Amino acid sequence: MNGAGPASLEELFALHHSLGHRHYGEGVSADDHARQCAALASADGASGELVIAALFHDAGWYLHDDHSHDDGSVDDDHAAAGARILSPLLGPEVAQPVALHVMAKRWRASIDPDYLDELSATSRATLVAQGGPLLADERARFEAHPGFGAALALRSWDDRAKASLVDTPDVEQYRSLAESIAQRFNESRARVTTGTRSPDSGQRQDGESGARETEALSRSQRASDVPHERTRHGHQSR
Repeated sequence: MNGAGPASLEELFALHHSLGHRHYGEGVSADDHARQCAALASADGASGELVIAALFHDAGWYLHDDHSHDDGSVDDDHAAAGARILSPLLGPEVAQPVALHVMAKRWRASIDPDYLDELSATSRATLVAQGGPLLADERARFEAHPGFGAALALRSWDDRAKASLVDTPDVEQYRSLAESIAQRFNESRARVTTGTRSPDSGQRQDGESGARETEALSRSQRASDVPHERTRHGHQSR
């Protein structure tokens, strides 16, 4: 991973345009996948923040300097990396679902026996690197997280956004939406900094705190995963 990442929306869009041709083992490029995911979110009536989260949910992959794993065989904690990119640019309402979308995959794998059959081959392979299905105590912690619902929605779009030859809006068509979200976030942050609290400023601060708790949740659960085979309901998790 490189250390910096994009420092502005302009750099974020430029990074996507420069690396969106990569595939990460899926049948579609990262750009195709991002556009499909955002289009699905928009069609489902998602908030602007969730649409942009869907568009850039895999931004963390772009910080991976080693191109030898473009087949998706290694997951480099791209959810946390993506959240770290998006949080200072677009705020916690965009970053938090991104931070949790891998956790949502692990949750689905732990409660739905048919879910693994719905995943692409690459997504099944990365599930192993990501820690496998959640255990019962991990599920309870995730279900209690305030970002649980948004993360599940993003996960659903992510899993479906892998079709070939689908006509979807260009990434640039989302730029004005991203700019308006960034402007609102920066204005809210400025009001908090200057001590002029708006009705939603407390909510924004809670969101930033939630983003930090999200990463702590992710780190603690990944640390608790054991390298030997995990079992669930008597079956080996794969």
